[in-house]
Amino acid sequence: MRIIDCHAHFGEFSRTLVLQRDAETMISAMDRAGVEKLCVSSFLSIGPECKTGNDMVASAVRKYPNRFIGYGVVNPNRPQEINGELKRCFDELGMSAIKIHPAFHQYPISGSAYRQVFEFAAARKLPILSHEWGTPQFLWDLSAEFPVVRFIIAHVGFWNGRDDFAYREVLRQRQNVFVDLVYSNIYYNALERLIGMIGAEQILWGSDFPLHDLPYQLGRLLYANLTDDQKRKIAGENMLRVLDLEA
Repeated sequence: MRIIDCHAHFGEFSRTLVLQRDAETMISAMDRAGVEKLCVSSFLSIGPECKTGNDMVASAVRKYPNRFIGYGVVNPNRPQEINGELKRCFDELGMSAIKIHPAFHQYPISGSAYRQVFEFAAARKLPILSHEWGTPQFLWDLSAEFPVVRFIIAHVGFWNGRDDFAYREVLRQRQNVFVDLVYSNIYYNALERLIGMIGAEQILWGSDFPLHDLPYQLGRLLYANLTDDQKRKIAGENMLRVLDLEA
């Protein structure tokens, strides 16, 4: 089973102590947990300084290309820099996908600056992972407007398996929309119920490592009442498909 973490971070974080702050320490933790690759964005990038953070991620990807996959990040509060930084990320730094974080940047996902990101992703056929996507209607319209972009909804592990799942119809009708399982809690049978609603093909495993522990996050998948085929898809095959990499 190939285990590809679709949602991880890199470097130090101003809000909490990070124990695995460098590539080598992270790889050691990955090896213990059996994780093949991490898709990473820098904590610095989703905060105050995307360029320096992108450089840090690019350095790790260059040094360990078989272990790290880079997310390029831009700051919507600096709209004049967005296209230039995205071009640098994908033409020079070797990034593979885009990460945006409206909450940390305190900028709405529907704001005009993010249009540049969506249009760039469409032109390059890139995936976008976002901490939030606003209303289901917004994502419904966006995923229809940009069908070649793969939209990843972060932190769907928060769903408790009982309340209504707001994005259910978006996922049922849009094959270019995916969810990741990152969250600190694990709700009983929630993953099984999520698969019952949308299937396993649009669910991605992620950990938020190094904020969360890799084995703990893997446990929510590996000990779920699923078939081996469903586990393989969620653990890595789906993310490899999102990234257009060979599964």
